[in-house]
Amino acid sequence: MIKKSTLNPLPLTLTPREGFTMIELLVVVAIMAIISGTLVSFSRIGHDQVTLYVEASKVIDVILRSKSLAISAYRDPDVSRVTCAHGLSIDLASDPGKFSLNRYLKKLQPDPSIPVPLCANIGSSTSIISNYDRVVAERGEYVLSRNVVFDASETTAADIVFRPPDPQIYFFAPDGTKLRASSSSIVVKNKNGSGRIRITVGQGGQVAYNFID
Repeated sequence: MIKKSTLNPLPLTLTPREGFTMIELLVVVAIMAIISGTLVSFSRIGHDQVTLYVEASKVIDVILRSKSLAISAYRDPDVSRVTCAHGLSIDLASDPGKFSLNRYLKKLQPDPSIPVPLCANIGSSTSIISNYDRVVAERGEYVLSRNVVFDASETTAADIVFRPPDPQIYFFAPDGTKLRASSSSIVVKNKNGSGRIRITVGQGGQVAYNFID
């Protein structure tokens, strides 16, 4: 007769496990708070920088369009007789920043004895405001994001004007006086101080930009 063998299972002993102490929990909570705060901070800074680049690109686009329109105005006889130049005009005092794509026209004098300024003389004019009328082009008004403004202390030209046919480029200060410079800068910045972008326009109409903060 074959006897069945019986296996006695080994008794299981459970070792009681100790929980986290209050100090360990506080350390974990503190580390999680630091990580969360860092991620939120980096996310906010990244969003501000993207917004700044987008707004700077709008200003650059108006500059390049002004240059293109100046060439088109020269080629079109009906327009060239009326529009002396195209350009960018900035309102440095506005918040948020405002800027526009303008046509610069001969200023009509109320006194017929006063000669009307010639388009060819726009580059030799001592004041763009007193001698020429600024007319905003159709759909040519723009406003920066509510958190972005122009840095008035760093921006050197409030009017950047392109005159056909080359076109020639001229820079004018906020008070309308002509600047004798081969280049000019426009600076846009976040109001919270997280960054600034400098847009530089050269004498040939070349545009460059760089992040300066």
